[in-house]
Amino acid sequence: QTDHYQQKSSPAWGRAKGYIMAKLAWDNTLNVEELLTDFFANYFGEAGETMQALFDQQREWMTHVYTDLGAEGYIWDALVETKYWSYNQLQNYLAQIDQAYADIEPLQQSDPTRYAQLCDRILLESMQYRYLILMLYSTEYSADDLLDMRTEFRVDFERLNLTAQSEGGDINELWAQWGLE
Repeated sequence: QTDHYQQKSSPAWGRAKGYIMAKLAWDNTLNVEELLTDFFANYFGEAGETMQALFDQQREWMTHVYTDLGAEGYIWDALVETKYWSYNQLQNYLAQIDQAYADIEPLQQSDPTRYAQLCDRILLESMQYRYLILMLYSTEYSADDLLDMRTEFRVDFERLNLTAQSEGGDINELWAQWGLE
């Protein structure tokens, strides 16, 4: 259950985690890498390869974070720190998100319903990188641009039916901190 504190959705690869956990609960001999390939191909469709490459890159990075940078692997680890996420790295992740949108662009005309569904799935995964940029690198932006980015984040957050910043976290505290009350 990866969405226990979200009513409908969970970013940070929550859907992939839920899929793998459910499959392994029924058969723990399944190959996780094969399951991931299946998940990304089917869940993200035409953007599957791009999104899996992004997932794999982040998974490799997180191994480095826990192995070499001192994070301990506990669920309460404070990973929203610049030592774990460089600005350029986060921008690179968002460029891959942009590529995923480009991957599905032909569907906008040929299958608008599927296009909208895949856009929302990609958008959900973009939230983690956008959040990190807004929390760690707000000084990179003008006050007006930052307000626009925060407002767009909130609109997307609410449209995706996200309900919490973290488990037990009150999202209204973040909106207040950002001046979006």
